[in-house]
Amino acid sequence: MDPVFLLLRLLHVVLGVFWAGTIFFFAVFLLPSLGDIGPDAGKVMGALQMRRYVDIMPIVAMVTILSGLAMFYKFASADPSYMKSPHGMGYGTGGALAILALGFGMSVIRPAANRI
Repeated sequence: MDPVFLLLRLLHVVLGVFWAGTIFFFAVFLLPSLGDIGPDAGKVMGALQMRRYVDIMPIVAMVTILSGLAMFYKFASADPSYMKSPHGMGYGTGGALAILALGFGMSVIRPAANRI
């Protein structure tokens, strides 16, 4: 198999799991806990910013999306009917949702985290 394709797949899977898992942890566990803490939550968010959480997550998301787009392009250019197949439509929908999630994160979540 093509080593570039293997690298793209590895990046996409590992960084995608990291991105989704981190967002899940943040939304389900960390944010409610910060709400319980009260005013001291600002210290926790400050510590996250010192570790560049707000800077690293968009980069992880972009590399995940770009590697997925590169793989999708490779399949679609080899066989244009791939985009009409159930796999192609599923991957296309997943990619579109990931791009929307990145847009939401950059336009809503990142500014809110910077304000905190």
